[in-house]
Amino acid sequence: MKRQFFVVCMLLLSLFSWEGTYAKVADSKHIILIGREHSGRPRSIAPVQAWLDETGVYVAFYVPVDKATVRIIDQTGAVVEETEAVAPETLRLALPEAGSYTIEILYEDMFYYGTFDSVDPTL
Repeated sequence: MKRQFFVVCMLLLSLFSWEGTYAKVADSKHIILIGREHSGRPRSIAPVQAWLDETGVYVAFYVPVDKATVRIIDQTGAVVEETEAVAPETLRLALPEAGSYTIEILYEDMFYYGTFDSVDPTL
């Protein structure tokens, strides 16, 4: 009986949270991150996620992090945006001008990177 009650509660909770999840996905673009520990071992599941929308680039951390550095780098290798944060949960960086970029996320012994294209929001 307890298990059935738990399952029903979880189903109801997922139905009520679906609208918010759909809204985020509908107007944002997920950035695929590739991760490595500094030891060189690849990570299959990333405890960090990045996405962009028409207002900025976002990074969410799903594990506690003491300090993190996030960089956005253009095609020439120049850093166009960099931020360091202590105990971040979600960071927002300014959306760069139209072009192709790489995002780097560094914390503890982890390094994640991914590429994305920024488009002019007026088009």
